[in-house]
Amino acid sequence: ILNMDYRQPLVAEFMTKVKQWDGESLLSFPKPKDEKELATYKLRLKLTLEETFEVFEAVLAHEVYEAVFAPIIKDINAKIEALAISDMEIKPIDLLDSFADQDYVNVGWANIMGMDLGAAFQEVQRSNMTKLDKDGNPIFREDGKLLKSDQYVPPDLVTVYNTTSFKYTQD
Repeated sequence: ILNMDYRQPLVAEFMTKVKQWDGESLLSFPKPKDEKELATYKLRLKLTLEETFEVFEAVLAHEVYEAVFAPIIKDINAKIEALAISDMEIKPIDLLDSFADQDYVNVGWANIMGMDLGAAFQEVQRSNMTKLDKDGNPIFREDGKLLKSDQYVPPDLVTVYNTTSFKYTQD
Protein backbone atom coordinates (compact mmCIF):
# COMPACT_ATOMS: atom_id res chain seq x y z
CA ILE A 1 0.00 0.00 0.00
CA LEU A 2 1.44 3.33 -1.01
CA ASN A 3 2.17 5.84 1.74
CA MET A 4 0.70 3.70 4.52
CA ASP A 5 0.98 5.46 7.86
CA TYR A 6 3.95 4.00 9.76
CA ARG A 7 1.63 3.29 12.71
CA GLN A 8 -0.67 0.89 10.88
CA PRO A 9 1.69 -2.11 10.72
CA LEU A 10 2.56 -1.62 14.40
CA VAL A 11 -1.09 -1.55 15.44
CA ALA A 12 -1.80 -4.48 13.11
CA GLU A 13 0.90 -6.49 14.90
CA PHE A 14 -0.73 -5.80 18.26
CA MET A 15 -4.27 -6.49 16.97
CA THR A 16 -3.25 -9.85 15.52
CA LYS A 17 -1.37 -10.84 18.69
CA VAL A 18 -4.37 -10.07 20.89
CA LYS A 19 -6.74 -11.75 18.44
CA GLN A 20 -8.68 -8.60 17.54
CA TRP A 21 -7.87 -9.19 13.85
CA ASP A 22 -6.44 -12.00 11.72
CA GLY A 23 -4.35 -9.53 9.74
CA GLU A 24 -6.23 -10.12 6.49
CA SER A 25 -10.02 -10.17 6.84
CA LEU A 26 -11.82 -6.90 6.31
CA LEU A 27 -15.14 -5.91 7.78
CA SER A 28 -18.26 -5.98 5.63
CA PHE A 29 -20.32 -2.93 4.78
CA PRO A 30 -22.87 -1.41 4.55
CA LYS A 31 -23.97 -3.99 7.16
CA PRO A 32 -21.96 -6.43 9.25
CA LYS A 33 -22.33 -9.91 7.75
CA ASP A 34 -22.94 -11.58 11.11
CA GLU A 35 -22.97 -11.13 14.89
CA LYS A 36 -19.19 -11.56 15.11
CA GLU A 37 -18.62 -8.60 12.79
CA LEU A 38 -21.27 -6.62 14.66
CA ALA A 39 -19.33 -7.28 17.88
CA THR A 40 -16.18 -5.96 16.20
CA TYR A 41 -17.96 -2.78 15.10
CA LYS A 42 -19.32 -2.34 18.62
CA LEU A 43 -15.86 -2.81 20.15
CA ARG A 44 -14.34 -0.20 17.83
CA LEU A 45 -17.16 2.24 18.64
CA LYS A 46 -16.61 1.74 22.37
CA LEU A 47 -12.85 2.19 22.03
CA THR A 48 -13.35 5.38 20.04
CA LEU A 49 -15.73 6.70 22.69
CA GLU A 50 -13.34 5.80 25.52
CA GLU A 51 -10.34 7.47 23.92
CA THR A 52 -12.36 10.55 22.94
CA PHE A 53 -13.60 11.06 26.48
CA GLU A 54 -10.08 10.60 27.88
CA VAL A 55 -9.44 14.04 26.35
CA PHE A 56 -12.30 15.47 28.41
CA GLU A 57 -10.98 13.72 31.52
CA ALA A 58 -7.51 15.15 30.89
CA VAL A 59 -8.65 18.77 30.61
CA LEU A 60 -11.57 19.02 33.03
CA ALA A 61 -11.64 19.10 36.81
CA HIS A 62 -12.33 15.59 38.13
CA GLU A 63 -15.65 16.63 39.72
CA VAL A 64 -16.91 18.17 36.49
CA TYR A 65 -15.89 15.17 34.42
CA GLU A 66 -17.52 12.69 36.83
CA ALA A 67 -20.73 14.71 37.23
CA VAL A 68 -21.26 15.75 33.62
CA PHE A 69 -19.48 13.38 31.26
CA ALA A 70 -19.06 9.97 32.99
CA PRO A 71 -22.85 9.37 32.93
CA ILE A 72 -22.96 10.23 29.22
CA ILE A 73 -20.27 7.64 28.47
CA LYS A 74 -22.15 4.97 30.41
CA ASP A 75 -25.36 5.80 28.53
CA ILE A 76 -23.70 5.77 25.10
CA ASN A 77 -21.94 2.46 25.84
CA ALA A 78 -25.30 0.89 26.78
CA LYS A 79 -26.76 2.17 23.52
CA ILE A 80 -23.82 0.78 21.54
CA GLU A 81 -24.29 -2.61 23.22
CA ALA A 82 -27.96 -2.63 22.17
CA LEU A 83 -27.20 -2.06 18.46
CA ALA A 84 -28.30 -4.73 15.99
CA ILE A 85 -27.05 -5.48 12.49
CA SER A 86 -30.15 -3.75 11.11
CA ASP A 87 -29.10 -0.53 12.88
CA MET A 88 -25.86 -0.33 10.92
CA GLU A 89 -25.28 1.60 7.70
CA ILE A 90 -21.50 1.76 7.32
CA LYS A 91 -20.21 4.39 4.91
CA PRO A 92 -16.49 3.69 4.35
CA ILE A 93 -15.63 7.07 2.81
CA ASP A 94 -17.32 8.93 5.66
CA LEU A 95 -15.50 6.69 8.14
CA LEU A 96 -12.15 7.40 6.47
CA ASP A 97 -12.95 11.12 6.61
CA SER A 98 -13.65 10.81 10.34
CA PHE A 99 -10.37 8.95 10.96
CA ALA A 100 -8.40 11.59 9.07
CA ASP A 101 -10.21 14.43 10.87
CA GLN A 102 -9.59 12.82 14.28
CA ASP A 103 -5.89 12.44 13.48
CA TYR A 104 -5.77 16.06 12.33
CA VAL A 105 -7.43 17.26 15.55
CA ASN A 106 -5.14 15.10 17.71
CA VAL A 107 -2.01 16.34 15.93
CA GLY A 108 -3.30 19.87 16.42
CA TRP A 109 -3.78 19.21 20.16
CA ALA A 110 -0.24 17.83 20.38
CA ASN A 111 1.14 20.85 18.52
CA ILE A 112 -0.52 23.46 20.72
CA MET A 113 0.53 21.51 23.82
CA GLY A 114 4.13 21.15 22.58
CA MET A 115 3.95 17.35 22.63
CA ASP A 116 5.71 14.79 20.43
CA LEU A 117 2.84 12.57 19.37
CA GLY A 118 5.12 10.20 17.42
CA ALA A 119 7.30 9.54 20.47
CA ALA A 120 4.20 8.99 22.60
CA PHE A 121 2.78 6.55 20.05
CA GLN A 122 6.03 4.54 20.01
CA GLU A 123 5.99 4.34 23.81
CA VAL A 124 2.36 3.20 23.92
CA GLN A 125 3.13 0.57 21.26
CA ARG A 126 6.07 -0.71 23.33
CA SER A 127 3.85 -0.90 26.40
CA ASN A 128 0.93 -2.56 24.58
CA MET A 129 3.19 -5.38 23.42
CA THR A 130 4.02 -6.14 27.08
CA LYS A 131 0.36 -6.99 27.70
CA LEU A 132 1.12 -10.42 26.23
CA ASP A 133 2.26 -13.24 28.49
CA LYS A 134 5.83 -14.58 28.53
CA ASP A 135 4.99 -16.83 25.55
CA GLY A 136 3.62 -13.91 23.53
CA ASN A 137 -0.04 -14.85 23.99
CA PRO A 138 -2.95 -12.67 25.06
CA ILE A 139 -4.86 -13.38 28.27
CA PHE A 140 -8.61 -12.83 28.23
CA ARG A 141 -11.20 -12.45 30.96
CA GLU A 142 -14.22 -14.72 30.59
CA ASP A 143 -16.18 -11.91 28.90
CA GLY A 144 -13.44 -11.54 26.27
CA LYS A 145 -11.75 -8.40 27.63
CA LEU A 146 -7.99 -8.39 27.13
CA LEU A 147 -6.11 -8.50 30.43
CA LYS A 148 -2.60 -7.28 31.13
CA SER A 149 -0.13 -10.07 31.80
CA ASP A 150 2.46 -10.08 34.57
CA GLN A 151 4.88 -8.94 31.84
CA TYR A 152 3.00 -5.65 31.45
CA VAL A 153 4.96 -2.42 31.75
CA PRO A 154 2.83 0.75 31.55
CA PRO A 155 3.87 3.41 29.05
CA ASP A 156 6.34 5.89 30.49
CA LEU A 157 4.72 8.99 29.06
CA VAL A 158 6.24 11.14 31.80
CA THR A 159 9.70 10.50 30.37
CA VAL A 160 8.43 10.98 26.81
CA TYR A 161 6.83 14.26 27.81
CA ASN A 162 9.84 15.48 29.77
CA THR A 163 12.38 14.58 27.09
CA THR A 164 10.55 15.38 23.84
CA SER A 165 8.03 18.10 24.62
CA PHE A 166 8.41 21.83 24.29
CA LYS A 167 6.72 23.41 27.25
CA TYR A 168 5.11 26.74 26.43
CA THR A 169 4.04 27.34 30.02
CA GLN A 170 4.37 25.45 33.25
CA ASP A 171 2.01 26.00 36.16
